[in-house]
Amino acid sequence: MHFKKDSFNILVIVFFVLFLTLPFVNKAVHIDDSYFLYIAKQVAKDPLHQYSFDLEGSTLSGSATQLTDPPLVSYYMALIMKIFGQNENMLHTFFIIFPLASALSMYYISKKFAKRPLFAALFLITSVVFVVMSHNLMFDIPFLAFFLLSVAFFVYGVDSNNKLRMILGAVFCGFAYLTKYTGVIIFPVLALYAILRKKPKYMLYLAIPTGMGLLWNLYTYIIYGISHNLQIFIWLLNSPHSFSSQAIIVRLVTNMTYIGGATIFPLMLLYPFLRERINKLAYLLIAAFSLVAAIALYYVSANFSYRYSTVQLILFAFFFSTGIFVFYLVARHNFGMLAELLKLKKIANIFNEKYADNIFLFSWIVIVFLLNTFFAGGAARYASYLIPPIAIFYFNIIDKYGFFSKNNLKNFVMLSVAL
Repeated sequence: MHFKKDSFNILVIVFFVLFLTLPFVNKAVHIDDSYFLYIAKQVAKDPLHQYSFDLEGSTLSGSATQLTDPPLVSYYMALIMKIFGQNENMLHTFFIIFPLASALSMYYISKKFAKRPLFAALFLITSVVFVVMSHNLMFDIPFLAFFLLSVAFFVYGVDSNNKLRMILGAVFCGFAYLTKYTGVIIFPVLALYAILRKKPKYMLYLAIPTGMGLLWNLYTYIIYGISHNLQIFIWLLNSPHSFSSQAIIVRLVTNMTYIGGATIFPLMLLYPFLRERINKLAYLLIAAFSLVAAIALYYVSANFSYRYSTVQLILFAFFFSTGIFVFYLVARHNFGMLAELLKLKKIANIFNEKYADNIFLFSWIVIVFLLNTFFAGGAARYASYLIPPIAIFYFNIIDKYGFFSKNNLKNFVMLSVAL
């Protein structure tokens, strides 16, 4: 019975991914795709010297070592190019494996933490940022795929004490790091899960991705005289505005705006929860604050290359308020769990599955959001790493408070997906 249900759900997921990606396989290379293609071309010529060439771009020129990402996915691109030549259609076609892997991993992660895994997976697949990034040759969807594969295999491995699954989870964690250095955020996520399951010894499996990262940095040190990760970190530290209060505030505001406008369709983020009076009051306060922020942005934008229009400011206020409201919902849900724990007066209850799962998902959100605010972020694509735990919380909160009947919820999800 479960197998049949899973098979149907998987077919639905595969259909949606293919429906949203196949029509775009003839898309031209654009934005940062070209930089990753440069590395792929170099790998095809000299696979042991990935960055041994000079590049010229709109924002970068000089040695390719200044490119901020490791080259794992460029090796994949180089393999495709070796077989089919630099054929954009084939590159995009073979990249469909990454949104597929992301979507299927999301389904199984959601199956572990929510009653409606298909709905949560569909919210990821049809989110604005996921759809748009699935059509590119950039590393964000491959990184998300490795991230979710790592979490899925490691979580199921810890729960079942299955060594092979935990090894695969650790290897995919290493692949994520070798795709984007921000993959280090997966380490505390996986370690926390092992701790919350009272199986801290399984953190030793994280020695696998640690070793993969050390070997890569040792290799680049031997070839280029400095480890690539260290070089990028030094560049980040020396960047005059990377850690300024202004830069952090900008990333904080933009990340919140992307969560409200580029993840789950914003009206659908609001509607179910505004039926509850306390949530209506909370949103009114958040909306008032967002309007004040929009007015401030209007005056600040006088120093930009152009001043924001009224329509842009209205959209900013709406998306910004929706993003804050999402954090309010998640925080309220988790503080409710915390209140229950305090009433029980037993710290050991933190390891109860009901509480441990919420702590894990909430920590996932906090870890990624802090990274996006203080180190990375500033682009909508970074919000994709937050969608999985947000989507799971979304449906768990709906189920907890009974905002919809079963049939009405199904209709609501279908409308959200269509929008």
